[in-house]
Amino acid sequence: MDELEKHAIPEPVLDTITPSSKAEAVIFRINQALHFVAGFILMAMLALTMIDVVGRKFFDRPFTGTIELTEAGLVLVIYLAMGYAQHFDDHVTIDLLYEALPARGRRVLAVVAAVTAATIGLFLAWRLLLYSKLLSDSGYATPNWNIPLGVVAGIAGLGATTFVAAMIVTVWKTDAAHGPVSTAVQAEEQL
Repeated sequence: MDELEKHAIPEPVLDTITPSSKAEAVIFRINQALHFVAGFILMAMLALTMIDVVGRKFFDRPFTGTIELTEAGLVLVIYLAMGYAQHFDDHVTIDLLYEALPARGRRVLAVVAAVTAATIGLFLAWRLLLYSKLLSDSGYATPNWNIPLGVVAGIAGLGATTFVAAMIVTVWKTDAAHGPVSTAVQAEEQL
């Protein structure tokens, strides 16, 4: 199975994931929707950069505000995609020690890592939401497009919150023999 097929869960399978609750399925659907929004923003950033380069190179007229739009877009892409990546256990990991441990040690390490990541994510979401309010109250915005930075930080805080929800699901689904069980792997096992 190639990398793209791994993430393409057929619609009927999503109904057979047997989440421990409906809340888990809702968390997955929210993170899936945010993932698609992040993908759209990434494609828009690609098009914007291409337009800016072509305009700068051939017409000596760069697209105004490319840097600020790209900066805001990158913040949104990162935070909106984190939760979905967590459902598939797709974050970068270094597992040299993990693989050498017995099953019980892997489980303990997986739970400690997930709880630590969820705690840090919760703190990050809380601070982003507070920062969002500060930026909004102060009226900070980008210079060319006047994008309110409080809204960008607030959306990033929402993304961090859905990541925390996905981490809680990961802790809940940790399997004794294999460490974290992603939603995708569970769906494949049930087929």
